Amino acid sequence: MKLFRTYRIIFLPLSILCLFVSYNTGSFHRETSELKHAAAKLSEGVSNIQSKLQRKLSDSSIIRIIQSKSYWSNISVFSSNDYEILIYQNDSLVFWSQNLVIPGQRSTDSVEVTSFQKFRNGNFLVIEKNLRKSGLGETFHISALVPVKYEYETSNSYLKPHFSQLFDIGNYFLLSKVSQPGYLPVKDFEGKTLFFVGIDKADYSDRASGLALIFFLASLLFFVIFIHYALNILPDQRISWLRPLILGVLFFVLYLLLSDRNILPKGVENWRIFNPELFASQGIASSLGGLMIQLLFLFWS
Repeated sequence: MKLFRTYRIIFLPLSILCLFVSYNTGSFHRETSELKHAAAKLSEGVSNIQSKLQRKLSDSSIIRIIQSKSYWSNISVFSSNDYEILIYQNDSLVFWSQNLVIPGQRSTDSVEVTSFQKFRNGNFLVIEKNLRKSGLGETFHISALVPVKYEYETSNSYLKPHFSQLFDIGNYFLLSKVSQPGYLPVKDFEGKTLFFVGIDKADYSDRASGLALIFFLASLLFFVIFIHYALNILPDQRISWLRPLILGVLFFVLYLLLSDRNILPKGVENWRIFNPELFASQGIASSLGGLMIQLLFLFWS
């Protein structure tokens, strides 16, 4: 048929090519550049938090609250943050703003430092400050526990390791207190290394990918264009039932494919719009993304 009306058959191999690229975007790694970006972003975030807490804990109103021991009656001053404040009087814990984590007994000779510590529910920055109450020999010690990445002893689909909202980076990055091969240092505002960041290669290759989603949707678009032109060359009178039959079969196949997340490319499957926890309806669609694609197909047909 004049080579499918002058090369319109090209949309089928284009569709196949885009689908192939969508499944293989994990092969186009940019691990090194992303790791450098994550290390720089973490270092910037740590420095900003240090500066903010230094100002806050040196504020005269905060110092008065602590020295007058009125921290419980002013708990809103401390609890409105994304981190936990602990106050010790000498070596006794007298105040905590949240229940994120309660560390063990502190040393009486604690110095003012920023450190990286791992607790049972994750990795935290611990920023220390001492405050001596003049004339009475009382020493108050303030610890700010800033969550960096939550990690749990038991993980499941609802309880997954993830970075706190203070650090907007992908959860496929790993943290370590000691240097490891392939890890980069994260530094504080004085240039001192606090911890190291690396990449979980398995999670990285399975991450949600904008490139995978674009090629996946392009593949569907090219396939629909191919089917559109293919149906237009069918004779209308003799086999008028063939067009609705083909469309019905295609919609059924599309429904089956989108109903099984394991068939989707990993870079597409891990987008929240294709997550059945966000939306799922038995017999209609397994995800919001699947429902949107099905509705667009029905609208076109």
